[in-house]
Amino acid sequence: MTTYSSQTLACCIYCAVVLLMFYMIDHFQNINHEAYLEFIHIPKTGGSTIENVAKENGVLWGANNKTSFSDAYKDSTPKQMCMKTNNNPVPHHIPPKYLNDDSPYSNNDTFCVIREPLERVVSEYNFLYNKQQDTDDYFTANKLNYWIENAINREDHITGDSSRITHGQCHLLPQYDYVYDDNGNITCDNPLDFAYLTQSFNALMDKHDELKSIKISPTRVDNKSIHKLSVKDISNENLVKLKRIYQKDIELYDRIHQQHTSVF
Repeated sequence: MTTYSSQTLACCIYCAVVLLMFYMIDHFQNINHEAYLEFIHIPKTGGSTIENVAKENGVLWGANNKTSFSDAYKDSTPKQMCMKTNNNPVPHHIPPKYLNDDSPYSNNDTFCVIREPLERVVSEYNFLYNKQQDTDDYFTANKLNYWIENAINREDHITGDSSRITHGQCHLLPQYDYVYDDNGNITCDNPLDFAYLTQSFNALMDKHDELKSIKISPTRVDNKSIHKLSVKDISNENLVKLKRIYQKDIELYDRIHQQHTSVF
């Protein structure tokens, strides 16, 4: 019978442990690379609800993980892009195409939510004036259309020209800019329909073992406005202008909505 010294056995055990560690590191890196999901927050599409529900389950997306964007700006991206009026940056509102390979979206599967474009515009107005004093004075069709006209004239709010986007948190930036880059490459792998947010989000989470505990209930709506103007309150003149500005968004949403309607 062959006998081994304690020194030889210890060496063999050490080598085996090292090899096992390298295997496990490689194995789990591959799992994370293939399975990890990152959220692209398109403003006014239920993003706060998603981020809050995820945080409650130990997953930090978007606003809860701002440090992951610290080195992600492209040299050509203005540092003031998507800033609040108090000059605080909102980097998680910046479309992926303006970020470099250090962004949390790189090498990860991504998802986002797409909303009917005209509803999204009205939602922004409801959001802006929800906490104002004497809010009833703000929630009239005339006030809404006056605000839309000013927003249209302030194209830094709604065009994809990053050199002119100075503030406004990118709340009116076209959703198309978050789903595709300037070369037509997809940057949002899994666009969900806001109209089917609960169903589509929960179904997507179920596809990832590490995210199955994250669920949105049908009644969960964070940052909800108590005042509701609607698309019906937009003047015909502004409808024409908005449909021109958001033509790509309208086509994108129609396509995604049809897909979701056939499933849910």
